Amino acid sequence: ALITGAGGGIGSETAKLFAGEGAAVVVNDVVRERADAVVESILAESGRAVSAVGDISAAKDVEAMFAVAAEAFGGLDILVNNAFFNVNDVTIADLEEQDWDRTIAVCLKGPFLCTKQAVRMMRSRGGGSIITLSSVNALFGLGETAYTAAKGGLISLMRLVAAEYGEWNIRSNVICPATI
Repeated sequence: ALITGAGGGIGSETAKLFAGEGAAVVVNDVVRERADAVVESILAESGRAVSAVGDISAAKDVEAMFAVAAEAFGGLDILVNNAFFNVNDVTIADLEEQDWDRTIAVCLKGPFLCTKQAVRMMRSRGGGSIITLSSVNALFGLGETAYTAAKGGLISLMRLVAAEYGEWNIRSNVICPATI
């Protein structure tokens, strides 16, 4: 299982849970110390885990992360699109363009890049599971303009992935948590 944004919060707890259930885990984060700390905690519990530091909005970093999964564990069966970026809760009139761009890059482009690599690996393995964290914001328009837009886009993107890759035995599901 490769889990993006697994250096803290939902991501780190997901990585630990998967490892505790027997999965070999690739822990991604943009900060090496956070990823390594999660890996160390998994290894301390006799789990299997490696770090894959990188920015999911950069294609070369994503390719390197998936290479880590292939090298360390022979491939990939599960992708958890968890990483996110969010700026202050501002209205569309007050949102700066660079904040919009960065949020969309991490919250929508990143899962696109990761899912693209995942389906390639999963097809060759006979299937897999893609789990994507969206947000209740996407369902109810609760504010946080760029974040809400990106998370809404994830729902549509992952529906498409489910329709396109179901015949390959690749499942795509979206979870929409509230504030954690």
